[in-house]
Amino acid sequence: PVLHGGGYFQEIISVCQEILRLQTSAIRDASDFTGRAMETGTLEKANEFITFQRKRMNKSLTTIEAKGRILDCAPLFNNVEGETIGAVHGIIGGPEDPERVHRMIAEAHNPNAAFSLLRLKGSAQDNMDRFTENRDLDILSYDILNPYQATSQEEVLSESIRRCHHHSLLNRASLCLDATKGPKRGKATKNSEELTKRCSSLLLRVLDASNFAEKDSHQSDIHKSSLAVMLDLCRAIVAVSGGIAEDKNLSLDGLDSREEFATNCLKRAISFTKELQATFTSLRQNENPVPVLSRFITDCLITIYAFFQMCSTTFEIYGWGKRKLNSRESAATLAKLSIALRELITEMKNILESTLSASPEIRVNHIGEAISEDDVRQTTVRIECGQLETKTRITGIISEIEESMKSFDVDV
Repeated sequence: PVLHGGGYFQEIISVCQEILRLQTSAIRDASDFTGRAMETGTLEKANEFITFQRKRMNKSLTTIEAKGRILDCAPLFNNVEGETIGAVHGIIGGPEDPERVHRMIAEAHNPNAAFSLLRLKGSAQDNMDRFTENRDLDILSYDILNPYQATSQEEVLSESIRRCHHHSLLNRASLCLDATKGPKRGKATKNSEELTKRCSSLLLRVLDASNFAEKDSHQSDIHKSSLAVMLDLCRAIVAVSGGIAEDKNLSLDGLDSREEFATNCLKRAISFTKELQATFTSLRQNENPVPVLSRFITDCLITIYAFFQMCSTTFEIYGWGKRKLNSRESAATLAKLSIALRELITEMKNILESTLSASPEIRVNHIGEAISEDDVRQTTVRIECGQLETKTRITGIISEIEESMKSFDVDV
């Protein structure tokens, strides 16, 4: 969480990968030591190894959190200068998504892989007994002036389940898009059995995610509004691709009905995006809003961007793409959503600029004469350098998303 708040996305991936490697090595070591203990007749020690593995390692709260953070930060893996978001890993609405999804599905059976998070079900309260609190928070004991407030076990589980919903939706939406066929002679083609199953599966996940957000008390307004945007984009994708809606009595056989339904979904997404912007505007009153902005990038922004790209591709397949901005309401509404998302990013940039450009004020009155003016000066310089690095990391990512959406500005 500390790295996440500072925009250290590469470092998050490295640390979380080490946690998963430790889990794998612990299983191997526990099996080895148990076997040796049984060979020497120390059955009590063998039982101790087995119990530790089953109750502490297999139910590790730290491991489930690490899996979610790896999936969230995957699109930024090796995101160095010259590369784009999703260049190596992650579902970001690009042509590489179907292959990556199939690879994730193939590896999901491995309990020590990050993809196994997608098997998490139920609420945080339902999973309390399945996981053990094994975080070592003593490592943060050095922070005596502003102690770090660790999240509770239930909050960690809530965040992990939210991430599970996000990535399950991404996977299903990508598979729907991969099976989508454009209309022929002005009429929608008959759904293949594969497309119907994928669209139905996505809608079921939309319902699960919606129920989760509604009932889970740990979800912030930012997360709820972000999820609402994602769900409406998913509904638009399913309506256009398969002519299916959550309301079974609603007929979406014709192209006009599909376009109208999808357009209404996008209008709701625009409304929720403006709510997000208003929430971020209120963050200006916070003493340090940067951690919230940094976490929002991987928690929600990149995921929303991926769904937006998928929705745009779906519209292109049906002939409602950017070239039809002036003639199709669906294309025009998608462009308006692009503008709303860019305004949100602009607000994030403004907050970063105003927060990280100000010189830090260091108060040493309560420390006495133990701190010299030179110490304060050196600390100030280091803080300013850190602020500049943080601003550079975060701004570079959100600027790339913003630039990608500028293609909706004009009729190509």
